Amino acid sequence: MISRCTNPDDQDWEYYGGRGITICPQWLNSVVTFAEDMGPRPMGMSLDRIDDDGNYEPGNCKWSTQIEQLANRRPYVIKPKLGNVPCLVCGEWTCSEIGICQRTAVCRHAYLATYKANSKFN
Repeated sequence: MISRCTNPDDQDWEYYGGRGITICPQWLNSVVTFAEDMGPRPMGMSLDRIDDDGNYEPGNCKWSTQIEQLANRRPYVIKPKLGNVPCLVCGEWTCSEIGICQRTAVCRHAYLATYKANSKFN
């Protein structure tokens, strides 16, 4: 969390710090304060921001399962290249642009759609 929000050399910087996502000073300066605010991490969960465009701060973070985090993701923005064809799943650029085959994309799309349809979080 700290590296991707504060270090421009981090591989995920463009998706976090590069978008203006920050960590509240209390958490950035004290792991104890973070632990007091968030409590212990439940098994099988990781830190998630409620508002994906919001910062890492009390009131915008919770412990979530991987499935919950998938439902809270921003869509990938793919830059077009000449000669690409639309993806069969999303109508956007080819799945090869993001490094997955179309079958994988179809499975992920169907899985997430099923989860959202049956989710108590809708």
